[in-house]
Amino acid sequence: MVHISHRLGLRAGLLVIHTLLLSIYSDNVLSLYGQEVAVTGDDTSLTSEIADTIKRYAEGFNSTNAELLASEIYSAPVLLIDPSSGTHRVLETTIDVEKQLNQSFKEMKANGWHHSTIHHQSVRMVGSDMVAVQTIFSRMRIDGSTILPAKRQANFLLVNQPSGWRIIVACKGSHRELEDSASIEKLIKQKMTRYVDLLNGPSPAKEVTEEIYSFPRLSRSFMGDREHKGMLSRDEVLQRLDGYLSKLKSEGMQKITVDKVKVFPVSSELAFVDLTSCRVRSDGTPIPPADAGFSYIWFKQAAGWKMIATLAHGPEAK
Repeated sequence: MVHISHRLGLRAGLLVIHTLLLSIYSDNVLSLYGQEVAVTGDDTSLTSEIADTIKRYAEGFNSTNAELLASEIYSAPVLLIDPSSGTHRVLETTIDVEKQLNQSFKEMKANGWHHSTIHHQSVRMVGSDMVAVQTIFSRMRIDGSTILPAKRQANFLLVNQPSGWRIIVACKGSHRELEDSASIEKLIKQKMTRYVDLLNGPSPAKEVTEEIYSFPRLSRSFMGDREHKGMLSRDEVLQRLDGYLSKLKSEGMQKITVDKVKVFPVSSELAFVDLTSCRVRSDGTPIPPADAGFSYIWFKQAAGWKMIATLAHGPEAK
């Protein structure tokens, strides 16, 4: 079962709450329903598109169609996170994604895997063009028995592109009850405060790169075409961040302010952060866009919690 609850179009009071009942059949592995789905006006197409992507992902995965998944469900570069080893990497091309999927299918089949069964999914709208999906599932043998661990968890971040909703972040691991959610939330909020303080400091690019980031990482700027990019090296990130901040300062930016921040711990090693910020001139006026939405991904590694993705949202729905 899937519970969908998201909020769009928070400005202008155009939020309309609908009750949505969707039933999607896919080889007995996926059923989906949601209530209190918030949409702008009477348009429920956004929810239907996300549901369709989830359905196609389940079908493609259980048919081991790596080519379809890589070209029509994922969108390279893809950030792949492995909590079991404390590592992450960026798959730069569609071919890289396809090769990784085929390798995963090969390893799962060697362990007796025949198909996966989805037990529960939650879908959370992050911005007007971004959604976080958490799936609880089991890997099954052909005789119907479950491959341990019995419950597994996958977390995805999808972006709405001209071709549809596409996965750009994927993380899988064992499903465990999150007992330290409050402490993780508190810690990550402190780290986000430190991050903004460093951005407003005398050597922002250098200090953020050294203290906050881990490499490789995924980035999506709120300027330009907003394509997401994989940045593989420390030097590349340092150069890009320095150029980005220099451009903003040339436009009169004095500081970055935070309007709101919300932490979503999804496991003991992974947390998503939604933040709205503003770049402010010395006279107090904002540099457009006035309210820029971002999602950040923090990942706990041997060196502690590090930020591995900075992803701007699309224009706010009106």
